[in-house]
Amino acid sequence: NTSDASAVLAITVDTVAPTMTTNTTGQIASSSDLVATFSEAIAKGTGDIVIKESGDGTVFETLSILGNNVTIGGADNRTLTINPSADLESNKSYYIEIAAGVLTDVAG
Repeated sequence: NTSDASAVLAITVDTVAPTMTTNTTGQIASSSDLVATFSEAIAKGTGDIVIKESGDGTVFETLSILGNNVTIGGADNRTLTINPSADLESNKSYYIEIAAGVLTDVAG
């Protein structure tokens, strides 16, 4: 009892995590959204994005990745947009902390 194979299935596994390719830098309007573009499609996981002041690390705002202030879109869902609920303070520098699991690789 034998049969011929009817098809060969090739599977490619994406083992490379998305990396940030561009982000909001330099002087921006205090009411601007913060935007980052990634190398491949991303999706919302669980947890928070934290906006901190560069000088002393003071937390400016903590936003749930699942909230309305954080969106993913753009070409192939590679753009993360963060809309702080309050305007950033003039003449201050900020950075964003995104813990593991807050964003996920769509490819797994």
